[in-house]
Amino acid sequence: MGKKRTRQGKHLLFYLADCIIIPLLLWGCIYHPEKWKTEEHLARSKYYMSKGDFKVSLKESHTAYRLYPQSLGDEALFQIGMVYAHPANPEKDYQKSKEAFRGLLRKYPLSHLKPEAEAWIMVLREIQEMKQAMKTSNNEISQIQNQLKKQRLQLKKMRQDYNRRLEAKEREIRDLKQNLDRLKEVDLKIEEKKRRSKP
Repeated sequence: MGKKRTRQGKHLLFYLADCIIIPLLLWGCIYHPEKWKTEEHLARSKYYMSKGDFKVSLKESHTAYRLYPQSLGDEALFQIGMVYAHPANPEKDYQKSKEAFRGLLRKYPLSHLKPEAEAWIMVLREIQEMKQAMKTSNNEISQIQNQLKKQRLQLKKMRQDYNRRLEAKEREIRDLKQNLDRLKEVDLKIEEKKRRSKP
């Protein structure tokens, strides 16, 4: 069978394993503080967004993107897009949100956030198209309301003109009736004089 390992051989293996693991751990501790800071900024960004402080949330997201774009840039860009698209954000900007999501797709094509970013781009595009359609509809409604207002004014004016003409015709008819009544009286007087003058 095989030889049994000596104690010295076992120690040598542990020594080699320690030589490999300790530098890796030290490298991780030295190399990743920026990543940890970035994760902290992203966590703060999400916290402030949930509290409705969108300016601070946006600032934290931009800081995260600037600090560690290699591995957390996609998450930072996604968070920037979410802040700009948030419905409660008084300074929401769908165009900037789409730009952030497109930046994520362009710079991080293998990101796990790619499907969500694509979905958000489609949703934002539809929202913008609906807003444009609503704006067009509102403009058309406004034009129709203006035309209706003009037509009402024209109708009112036509009614006033009609009423004035009607009143004028009624006055004319009254005057004609009065003249007719006077003529009848004159005719009656003439007839009466004729009868009197006849022997």
